[in-house]
Amino acid sequence: MLKARHWLIIALLMLFIWPQQVSAHASLIQAVPGEDSQLEESPERIVLTFNQALEPNVQIKVVDYRKNEVTREKAVLSEDRQELSVGLPKLQNGTYTVTYRVSSADGHTVAGSYVFTIGEPDPAQLAAQRSALSGSGKLSWKMGLLEYAAYLIRILYYISLLCLTGWVFWRLFYRRTPESVAQIDRKWSLGLQRAYLLVLILLVAVELPSALGEWTTENLTSFIGTSKAISWMVSIGLSLLGFVILHRSRLADAAWLVLLLAAKSFTGHANGLVDGKNAVLIDLIHLLAAAVWVGGLLYLTAHWRRNREHALQFLPQFSFLALDSMILLVLSGVFILLLFLPNPAYLLYTQWGTALLIKISLVLIVIGAGIIVRRFIKKKKFSSLMTAVKIEIGLMVAIVSIVGVLTALNPLPPNKPLNWHEMGEELHMTAKIAPNIPGARNTFTLQVWVPKEEEEPQKVQMILKHINEDGIEPIPIPLQPASANKEQGWFPGYTQYVYSYEGSSLAFSGEWTVEVRVTLANGEKKEYEKSMKVY
Repeated sequence: MLKARHWLIIALLMLFIWPQQVSAHASLIQAVPGEDSQLEESPERIVLTFNQALEPNVQIKVVDYRKNEVTREKAVLSEDRQELSVGLPKLQNGTYTVTYRVSSADGHTVAGSYVFTIGEPDPAQLAAQRSALSGSGKLSWKMGLLEYAAYLIRILYYISLLCLTGWVFWRLFYRRTPESVAQIDRKWSLGLQRAYLLVLILLVAVELPSALGEWTTENLTSFIGTSKAISWMVSIGLSLLGFVILHRSRLADAAWLVLLLAAKSFTGHANGLVDGKNAVLIDLIHLLAAAVWVGGLLYLTAHWRRNREHALQFLPQFSFLALDSMILLVLSGVFILLLFLPNPAYLLYTQWGTALLIKISLVLIVIGAGIIVRRFIKKKKFSSLMTAVKIEIGLMVAIVSIVGVLTALNPLPPNKPLNWHEMGEELHMTAKIAPNIPGARNTFTLQVWVPKEEEEPQKVQMILKHINEDGIEPIPIPLQPASANKEQGWFPGYTQYVYSYEGSSLAFSGEWTVEVRVTLANGEKKEYEKSMKVY
């Protein structure tokens, strides 16, 4: 029989071994801005509140749609160590991902990510800017006659633009020349202005129908306010003004050619980028460098036969600036490429990339030819020199032709909606993401079919994991029941359950793993994974 001291020992043992209330891991209870929130203005800080005190080793990162960190400030813990915050600079409109990693008091690591958006997801960000970056054209031998004509007009437009502005640039250095030189200069200048105006009008005629859509008063009124329409009107106005003011004042000529190139820059791919102002400026420098090279070749060719002495005087100056302009052309082109494409590997996936790689190869050949021309000038081998110049002119025509084609092609590979299906005896699953464009508001749908004698799954999850990206935690998709369960005829004996969510959780481009987890009514868990690339 147990004595009193035995009962006391048992009571003490039961006190120690009885299940105690265990402190759970820290969990996020509030985020400001909140998950998938839509803000009108940039927030001053990110504030994350947890249900218990955190250890000091906390990490928080905020990245934009290009996965660039938008702040370098260190995360700060509140006095009670339950609130984690980090200051932000003024952010542009777009989609941002907050990713955090903290340690709770029990030593366990807690991590997560979520997305918020500033402004409407419109062409100001990568996802919706695809329409601004993309051209409607696609190269094919099966194109119609009008499509071939459109490409030809774009090529002629770039050739005429660069020839005219380049000619005006080099005329800045030669104001007082012999009458024989001045006569050729005036004749070429007038001819180039007429050619440019004619090709510009043809370009507008070719591109206006696709830009306008249906010919209605409403569409026309809306189009007039677009950057393309403004660029066309400014270009036509400057072209007409050129017949009156050119070659009367160096300052007026310099301003005119810069404004004409700037008008083109504002209607190109560069204007569709988030970093639009910087991209347009770099594109302007790119065009100016090309004009110096093209105009110099034209000026040299125009005077070589009838004014050989003047051409030989011009040659050293042109050779010096031409090589520098080609180097500037390459550097500005690299910067523009980095702004266009989050990943240079995209060059391998599109016709735009193929054409650009060909252009880059030709430009490198031109730089080599420029070095050879310099050597011929030093050795005064003028017969060999003009052969090299003719080759360079041929390369120039090829390069500018490629540029005319590039403007109608899409720099970004096309994205296709995800439609992923898995079959099984206990479960059929279909996961969909549409339109599957990073930064846009995508619709995430999960359909599951279970035998009709089974109840609805206990839990369904869709999780996005960015591959090969350190510091970006998985992003859970907050799926919600979308429709009532019903038996499907195409899966006899199975009942369908649908879950969906609409939001910007697919925050940036790259390679992702889509993970689906389904916990059945009997507690059995099913997991599926699929990789996808979005651009």
